[in-house]
Amino acid sequence: MLNQTEIRKATSVCLFFLVLFGGRLCSQPKNDLLRHNLHGRVKSINVSGALKIGTYNSDKSNWLKKKITSTEEWKYDEAGNMTAHFTYDKHGNVIQKFTYLYDTNGYKAKAFHYNKNDSIDYSYTFSFANNGQKMEEYCFNRKDSLVGKSVYTYNANGRCKAWYYYYPIDTLFSKEIYSYDNDTLTQTFKYSKGKKLPFQYHYSYDQFDENGNWQRQTLYLINSSAYEYIYRKIEYY
Repeated sequence: MLNQTEIRKATSVCLFFLVLFGGRLCSQPKNDLLRHNLHGRVKSINVSGALKIGTYNSDKSNWLKKKITSTEEWKYDEAGNMTAHFTYDKHGNVIQKFTYLYDTNGYKAKAFHYNKNDSIDYSYTFSFANNGQKMEEYCFNRKDSLVGKSVYTYNANGRCKAWYYYYPIDTLFSKEIYSYDNDTLTQTFKYSKGKKLPFQYHYSYDQFDENGNWQRQTLYLINSSAYEYIYRKIEYY
């Protein structure tokens, strides 16, 4: 059975994109730049965070009281599809990465998760509806055994409104509910085994580059003084 760290790894292929790219990941327009609500011929995105120390409840829990020591990088090809996602430690060493393969129709066909030793830990396959929306995502371990499944639902504008993670396959382990202002992600509510967790987020955006892509996102922990700035540095072809 997977431990909590392995479960987090097994579910990480989509969730952070929903935050970072404003909730567009789970639909399937022409390419990843459109899915990620990006403008211009993006080549790569580097992401870092700056955290304001805070607590989320009266017992002074300190889950936020640690420095962010890693950065993220996404790479895109000239067709606008994402080819790789890297996580670096504070020394610039790769501690994990994802790579992505596409079919002849431009749909994401498979993804691979590599650990810091550059060995594949997990692989992912996807199923899509006729309109191109991603409906399910399957996670396999290094023995090619199915260990988890994600299911997505959508609002009337085609934005992902809910994510459900099943582990084991027939048991709902966790879910997230998303709220939007038009097409922009504004809130996330997290649940585990039917219980709402204290991790409820609100997002705002206040710095943009010359192509209209946001450069700073503020992530607020609802009912708390804690917040985090997420910075994006975008390189273009």
